[in-house]
Amino acid sequence: MNISVFLIILDCLYIFLEKKGYQQVKVDYLRISHLWTRMGMAMLPSVYFLLEALWLKNYLAVSPSIVFGICHTVIFWINYKV
Repeated sequence: MNISVFLIILDCLYIFLEKKGYQQVKVDYLRISHLWTRMGMAMLPSVYFLLEALWLKNYLAVSPSIVFGICHTVIFWINYKV
């Protein structure tokens, strides 16, 4: 599987989020869907960095990728929690 698939998924999530708009979502189930769309946008770069480090066999970069992923996801959850 090519690693560029993650970038394509991230772009699709971004397009979906921008198409719906941030202020137009008023129904609860759409708000949850929007939250998980944003959460996917927060997690996919972290997964991308981790897989890229493993693919290049750069094991020194694996632990910073994991720390980045955890911190990025937690900060995102705190900032955008509905």
